[in-house]
Amino acid sequence: MTKNGHGYLLTIDPGVTCCGWALFRDMYLVKAGLSRTKSASIEERTRDHYNNFMMGGLLEKVDIVVIEKPQVYQQRMWKGDPNDLIDLAIVVGGIVANTRPTVIVRTITPNEWKGQVPKDVTDARMRRILTKRGEQDALENPVVLGKPKGAPEGLLHNMMDGIAIGLAHLQREGPTA
Repeated sequence: MTKNGHGYLLTIDPGVTCCGWALFRDMYLVKAGLSRTKSASIEERTRDHYNNFMMGGLLEKVDIVVIEKPQVYQQRMWKGDPNDLIDLAIVVGGIVANTRPTVIVRTITPNEWKGQVPKDVTDARMRRILTKRGEQDALENPVVLGKPKGAPEGLLHNMMDGIAIGLAHLQREGPTA
């Protein structure tokens, strides 16, 4: 973003078949949603997510992209197959590698943006902040890029995480970093 704070920030909670995202202008949430793909291979899925962000007009206007960096946890905290992190890292790398050279790219770990706070507490805080700022419309009207269309309730946590990543980044870095 520029020194006077005018610019766009895209934040992404990456996923293999569904990414959550949020677009901020200056310090304010403009819109948020999901990028979805039904493709079979990880290469096609990565390409689909990148194309979804391009076709949605998100990557062409942003000044900064902040994307969650996959994190390996201690074995006792694993959820699912740890090898899935490899596919997730491919998605993150594909999006990062294809951004314009003038775009600032930052990664953020889950611990950096939410720490050990339970998801329901994080979501409640975020809703309170957005409502106080008059930005709750983005929560109520998610934009879905790609196929299948629709934002099932079970996937909206990805969008919520994308928004929370943005709020954490803005709180820590402000609109210029």
